Amino acid sequence: MAPILLLLLFAVLDAIYTEEQLNCLYRLYDETGGENWYVKTHWPPPKLRVFPHDPCTFAGITCSRKKDIETIILSGNNLVGSLPGCLHVFDVTDMEFSTNHLHGEFPRVNCSRLDTLYYKFNNFTSLPENICDCHSLQYLHVEYNDMTGHVFPSCLLEKSKQFGILYAVNNNLYLDNEAKYSPASTNFIVGGNDLHLDFSTASLIASSDTTMLDISATKSKGHIEFPELFSKYPAVKEFNLQGNAFTGNPFTTETLKPNHLLQVLDLDNNSFASVITSNTLLQYFNQYPAKMISFRVSNNHITGLPPTTKMLETIRIRLPNLQVFDLGSNPFLCPSDYSVSESSIGCTHIMIEKISIAKDAGVRITAYLSTDTVYKHLPVDLVAPHLSVSLLNVTAGADADDWFTVSSIDSLTLVDANANKYKLVFLITEADAASLFGANLQSLTPDKIRIFFDDKCVSTYESLQEATDTNNHTKETVLQESERKHKNTSQGTTDLKILVEFYGISKCPGYISTVAGLINPFLRRYPELLQIADIKFVSQADAEPRYSARGITMHGQAEVFGDRFLMCLQEYVDYFIFDDVTSCLYADGSGSSIPYAIEACLDQVISDKGLQKKIMDCKDGEMATSLFVESKKRCRELGAAFSCTIFADSQLVCPYGDATCPFDPDNVESFAVYLCNLYRAKNSYIHEMCKSILE
Repeated sequence: MAPILLLLLFAVLDAIYTEEQLNCLYRLYDETGGENWYVKTHWPPPKLRVFPHDPCTFAGITCSRKKDIETIILSGNNLVGSLPGCLHVFDVTDMEFSTNHLHGEFPRVNCSRLDTLYYKFNNFTSLPENICDCHSLQYLHVEYNDMTGHVFPSCLLEKSKQFGILYAVNNNLYLDNEAKYSPASTNFIVGGNDLHLDFSTASLIASSDTTMLDISATKSKGHIEFPELFSKYPAVKEFNLQGNAFTGNPFTTETLKPNHLLQVLDLDNNSFASVITSNTLLQYFNQYPAKMISFRVSNNHITGLPPTTKMLETIRIRLPNLQVFDLGSNPFLCPSDYSVSESSIGCTHIMIEKISIAKDAGVRITAYLSTDTVYKHLPVDLVAPHLSVSLLNVTAGADADDWFTVSSIDSLTLVDANANKYKLVFLITEADAASLFGANLQSLTPDKIRIFFDDKCVSTYESLQEATDTNNHTKETVLQESERKHKNTSQGTTDLKILVEFYGISKCPGYISTVAGLINPFLRRYPELLQIADIKFVSQADAEPRYSARGITMHGQAEVFGDRFLMCLQEYVDYFIFDDVTSCLYADGSGSSIPYAIEACLDQVISDKGLQKKIMDCKDGEMATSLFVESKKRCRELGAAFSCTIFADSQLVCPYGDATCPFDPDNVESFAVYLCNLYRAKNSYIHEMCKSILE
């Protein structure tokens, strides 16, 4: 026994880590339920700490050759509780606690070398109080922790250029000053915080490194000149600006010059204003790159005549990869010959409610107007130059259809923005009035006035609200459960099969390598083992309705669209077909073809057009969104933090997809043996398909 203790003593004397650090790790284990961690290899429980242990052997701890503790990575490891306040004793480069069940304030950290700090998907209430001292910090992931009442440190905005990733979505932080900041990190993703930023393009400093910019739902404002925006952010793939109070004209006829990599421009729910015509709309979209996957500008002040279905089809031909294209919920003006079959975008009628007449250097006529749908108000300054007014010649007789065109409109003003009430004023000469109405000016009633937009009548004096489709999106009905669960599964006692879940995101190299190197080769060699196991993809994208794909990941909306497709695909086909489609998508070993090759790969593998349509309708509809919600719940319950993480019957199997697995992830035979043994343990017998494998 003495020689063993002597060796341990020499080992401790040789170590660089300190007793203070070792005790802090013990506290970390004890205060976060270490006994129930998924992986706790070499972490000693309290009763075994009577002699020194080497923390460099603890699961999740890595050290330098000199025994310096370099990283602490315990994400997705079922940590429950609050972190000890001693974490600042670790001079580490990487500290990660994501996707656990931790709460309370995040303690101070040692900033001297800290490069990466991840603790997303927990219940922490704050950032480290000394985070502004972390000058070497490049990667910060703290999204989905409710930090209501805490301040978003302005230093993160002031020096955002130092970050490769600044990811702080839906933390409910607020900014306590009104200084102007220019987002400059490579990935600047801070949507869902009360930042009240001034994002006026005139004051922004150019950033050539930024590739993703998300300030959605941050209560921000500012006037945006889009040519200037694209010029100052020439490398951005995604602009997520939705849910704010930005102004500007997104349909400017100026040269836009968006970069050729631009994929997402999301301007939903702002105060952008524009009048668009057929010619300007086509000219505008001709400037965007073919890689565009999402364009949304709904619920703004965009007006004009609604684009026809034929025009929208022309735009989609020009931009064939668009997954989402949304101009809806804008106050487009319905022409008198409006037809839902000719335009799928809703519109509004100008209602002439009443008029008043006064003699003032002629005859001044005031028409009180409203619109008959609940959209944002018309941009009156932009609309007025396109409007004209005609008056019915009453003196021509009851059967006559003789209209007089007023030479000009004096003014169009917004009276009540909430109720969409307007006042239109125009003048006619007394001679014209007498010619039109005789001696009785009161014969001019609302039904004798027509208002035109670019020579198309857009007014009425009777409510057409019930007859008008006020929602440009047909609400989709989620498919029946029996249809949703349409799968070609094997017959037999399926309740005793093993459920093997691969948690991942569709463009992540870790997930792709698992599919290409393990899952698909396994199925090709051992197809019969689907009699003992169901294999399922579970998306780690987070469900979030304000984004165009109704979810968010660190790789952007393209990946979320890919996840929607994979989840829907496996709802309708067996895993053999899933294998063939994913093999097509990942043919080059990357996720670069997502979402661009989805339809081509589907068409290559599945000849049934009806089945193809079901899958694509699922991807584009509410069904995929509901699957996201289910996946999010599942991910949080189990603590699936990494892509790819493998669970079998809700038990963690491979947290990192490497040597911690109970099988060799590069050896399909090893995986087959593992599944057969798992089935035997669950069912107390060896399945017929496993006998030759376990011999």
